[in-house]
Amino acid sequence: MSTVGVIEAVFFTASDAYKKDPAGTFKGVVDILHDTPGLVGSVYHGLVHENPDDGVLFVPWTSYEAHQALINSSRYPELLEHFKKAIGGEMKMVHFKATGDTPASLGAGATEVARFTVKPGVAVADATVLLEQVAGFRVPGVSGTVWGYTVEDEREAVVAAGWSSIEVHQEAMKGSSPEAAAFVEKLLAVLEIKMVHVKFGKY
Repeated sequence: MSTVGVIEAVFFTASDAYKKDPAGTFKGVVDILHDTPGLVGSVYHGLVHENPDDGVLFVPWTSYEAHQALINSSRYPELLEHFKKAIGGEMKMVHFKATGDTPASLGAGATEVARFTVKPGVAVADATVLLEQVAGFRVPGVSGTVWGYTVEDEREAVVAAGWSSIEVHQEAMKGSSPEAAAFVEKLLAVLEIKMVHVKFGKY
C-alpha cells in the first residue's frame, strides 16, 4: 500500500440527512474517492460525540497534489453535489502532513481529534517539541496516533489518537498524574486547543 503523505480533514455542520444516515448520505462521495488515484486505504467519517450536529471527514492521500488533482478534475463538481447532502451549515477543510499510524488512529473504537494553534509570540519549534510528546504518548487503551501541521497554516496542527473507547480516554484523563497535569499546563501556555471524539465509520 502507498504511504500516507497528507490527510484531508473536513470539519462540518451535519445535515439532518447525514445525522440520520451517515454512510448512505456520503456514499456518493466515498465512491468517487475510491475511484481517484492517490487515495490511501479507507475513507473515515462520523459525527462528533460531544456535539452530534457536527461531523468530521478524514481522507488519507499520498500527497497534497493528489487531492488537488481531484479538485481540478471533471469529477469534482459531481463530488460536491454528493457532499452538499451531508452539509447543514459551515465547513472547514485543511490538510495535515501525516506522521504516525493512520489506520490504528482512525480505525479505533473512538478517535480523539485535537486541533492545535500555536499562540502568538510562541515559536513553532517550541510547540513542536510538545506536540511530538503528545503524539508519542502510549497509555493503555491507545492504539496509535497520527499528526502534523497543516499545509494551509504552519501554526496549526491536527493530532488524531485512537482509543479503545471514549470512556477509556475519559477515565485516563480523570486518573492523570501530577506530572501529566503539569504537562497539560505547558500545552495550554503555548497552544490553543479544540478537542472532540469521533467514532469514525471506515469506508
